[in-house]
Amino acid sequence: METVNLTTSENRGSSEQKLADARDLIAEFFHATDLEFVRIELWQFLKAVTTEKPFSFLGDPSTVLCLQRHLQKIIKACRLLLDVAEEDGIDLNTSDLQPFSHAQIEADRQYMRDVRELNDRHGGMIRRLSLAETEQPLLAIKRVFNTYGYDQWQDILEDWVEYGLSKMSICEATGECAEIIQYELLESLLEAVYLISRNDQGIPFQKRCLGKLAASKAIIELLIAAFDPLLIFEVKHPAPDSTEQKPYRDLLIVFADDNQKTFKEHQPIVELFSAGNEKLCCSVHKLSDIHQALTSGQVYFALACTPRRLGIPTECYAITKNATGNH
Repeated sequence: METVNLTTSENRGSSEQKLADARDLIAEFFHATDLEFVRIELWQFLKAVTTEKPFSFLGDPSTVLCLQRHLQKIIKACRLLLDVAEEDGIDLNTSDLQPFSHAQIEADRQYMRDVRELNDRHGGMIRRLSLAETEQPLLAIKRVFNTYGYDQWQDILEDWVEYGLSKMSICEATGECAEIIQYELLESLLEAVYLISRNDQGIPFQKRCLGKLAASKAIIELLIAAFDPLLIFEVKHPAPDSTEQKPYRDLLIVFADDNQKTFKEHQPIVELFSAGNEKLCCSVHKLSDIHQALTSGQVYFALACTPRRLGIPTECYAITKNATGNH
């Protein structure tokens, strides 16, 4: 059994100390960053390692050194957690399935069947773990260390830094390209510690009302794909407690004033998206009209056009803020 080479207080040998050290490392990690941000950095890191373009994300190549330290903390924390689990005799049965075997094909099918449940439980935050691994993250950690040992991961990160800061692709230099697999394994570790961190904080997963929320998200994504709007504000109107009516929603779709299509062209297509849903109303607006409504103090737009109601992640709210001066 491989264990981390620990020194000083980490060498006390107690399971409690190892668990405390692991949780401290995880807490330090999430104090400095979050899952979505480090996921973006890791993807940029992979591109730099496997291409001839050195890391330049946000104009700061030193980010790779910071990311290396973050990943080293997570790898160390996961190795400590796995050591404790193995010392305590916890059953972590991870099958090493052969490619194209019936068992592997069935596992793939089960993963596809569980995708919607994973999305439902975790809101799209979990992409690399199976449903079973989300319920027992140590299974994912075991899978990662079955592929590469602790010392191997240190060497891998060193290589990533070397090639990530150079103009040479590691794939050309070594004649191999295992980095895609390594990337997915690192992302698996990140998701595992994310779930462990939430569990330590007492944050359970919240099962969503899939039909309603997925439909809302799907409509917004379709609108984005079809029109590429500047902003979409989603306003939810709760139904009165005394009635059995369902709540309804407004989608305010905002286009730049210099948009090439006329609003008469947009409106019929927009209405198609809400057809058959009597509780959804879509409307089309120019940015200057929103600006005018806000500056004139129209209450509805003042309440509707806020950052928390943005249906698409965009920096365009800054445009509205600058245009209005105080909104």
